[in-house]
Amino acid sequence: MRLFGWFAGGLSALHNVPQIVHVCRRKSAKDISAWALVVRMMSLACYIVHGTMISDLPLQVMSGIITIQCLILCAQKLHFD
Repeated sequence: MRLFGWFAGGLSALHNVPQIVHVCRRKSAKDISAWALVVRMMSLACYIVHGTMISDLPLQVMSGIITIQCLILCAQKLHFD
């Protein structure tokens, strides 16, 4: 059953990759909303806590990976803006 969790988390993590690459290539992050990133990271923190409370490793790991991707986007936003 956890296979679905890994698969869903993987798909969720994939959707940030094109954005990260796009910002790197254009050297501009003006179209990225800082508030959206903050809200996304707050929701991911809640998912990590929830995953820990219910011992759901896919939820913890994939939320952690997506958090790292959001931190990369934040760093890009700070660097290029």
